[in-house]
Order: sequence, then structure tokens, then C-alpha cells
Amino acid sequence: MQLIDADRKIRYADAAAHHYHMFQVRKVSLLPYIVHPRQVARVVQAHSVSILENPDVVIAALLHDVIEDCDVSLSTLVTLFGEKVAYIVQAVSRINENKADMLRRLQDTNLHASEIWQVFLADKIANVQDIIYCFNHFHLSRQQAEGFVRQLDWACSVRTGTPLDIRNLLPSLHRQLDALIAQGYQAYYEWEKVHATSQGKEEEGVVA
Repeated sequence: MQLIDADRKIRYADAAAHHYHMFQVRKVSLLPYIVHPRQVARVVQAHSVSILENPDVVIAALLHDVIEDCDVSLSTLVTLFGEKVAYIVQAVSRINENKADMLRRLQDTNLHASEIWQVFLADKIANVQDIIYCFNHFHLSRQQAEGFVRQLDWACSVRTGTPLDIRNLLPSLHRQLDALIAQGYQAYYEWEKVHATSQGKEEEGVVA
């Protein structure tokens, strides 16, 4: 019964996230935006023993962008999903603050800190996975590539700024992010080599 209840809540959160993000797409791939929160939820689940362990974290992962990107109110989340889910989603939302201030705020978080960092790190993992995919499968402009590098730099700041006690609580998440960041930078270096080669050929053609 407990597993059924948890699964039902997660399915409801997934449907809600799909509704909230219905007309949004990812910037480069143009995939439906719902792909991203589902990816974040899968990362959280992959690093959990069981969804029974803490289904609220999976639900918060599915809804992690709805305050920031969909103007869903905190009170709506409290009504529909409870105070804990709403608190986690609010904590990982960046509203009227720069990235450095957000990171400092999360470093000082005590209430539900482990759950908040689970969602936050899973979000960065999913973003870096997307960046690697785009470098490998799309013809990116320099502006797009440099935008991805800035995202990698942000993920790197998150990795180094994760409190030690959180790293000890969530070692597999931290290791995965670390490995993916390295892959992301490598994908950029490979893109840079190809871009420089093709640009050189174009310049040769102009001279000729």
C-alpha cells in the first residue's frame, strides 16, 4: 500500500509538471521541457535505495522549476504537494538573486538540507548531460557553445561549493557530477577543435 501511495503521488506530480511546462521547450534541442524535470527525477531515483525512502524528493525533482519558470505559487505547491515539497522547490529556485548568492544561501540551509541538495545536484547532473548531448549531436554556434561553457562553470562552482557534510551524505551524486563536468569540458574542447578547423577552411576558401 505504501509503494502504491508513493507511486500515485509521483505520477500526479509528473502530470502536474507536464501541465505547467506544457508550452515550454529546451533552448537548443527544442525538446519538450518536461524531458528535463523527468531526467532530474530519474537521477534522484537512481541514487536512492527506494522511492519509499523519500518520495517527496522525487516529487520535488519533477516540480523543481515550476516556481522559477512557470510562476506557480508556493501556496499552490503547499496545497497540492505539502509543505516539504514546496520548501524544497522554493529552495532550489533562483528568484531575484545571482548564482553566487544562491549558492551561499544553500550552503547555509539546515532544514531538509540533504533533500534540497539531492534535487540541486541532480538538476546540475541533468543539465550537464544535456550539454554533452548537444555538443555531440548539434551544430552549435559559438554563442551557444560559450553559453554551455558558462553552465559548466556554474556546475563546477556548485561541485566545489557543496558543503562537506552533504558530500559525505550524497557521495554518488557528487562523483557523478564531477565526472560529467570533466566530460562536458572535453566535449567543448572537441567542438572547439572542429570549429577552428572548419573556420580555417572557410577562410582559405575566401582567400582562394
